[in-house]
Amino acid sequence: MAQGPDLAMLRQTYGETYNEVVAWIHTDRYTLLTLQNRVITRNSRYKVTHNSHRTWWLHIADVQERDRGEYMCQINTSPMKSQTGYIEVVGENIPSARKI
Repeated sequence: MAQGPDLAMLRQTYGETYNEVVAWIHTDRYTLLTLQNRVITRNSRYKVTHNSHRTWWLHIADVQERDRGEYMCQINTSPMKSQTGYIEVVGENIPSARKI
């Protein structure tokens, strides 16, 4: 995870084919944030980017206390693959993260 006063980024890398669908979810709020390149939530602070469809990043701009919590990246392989991370907001909008 990259971090700073105004940005948090979570990363997921996998080595499968390019046909899988990747989704980012804020699991604490049961909210689907992104699906492939599309941001699903109406919150404009979220952005998704990728590198050759193998490494996916969830970007959160203007980090706020409500951004705290567990995030999951899901890949629709069979069986499904997922990775979770946790963002803790400390101080003045400074995110801290740990991989679960």
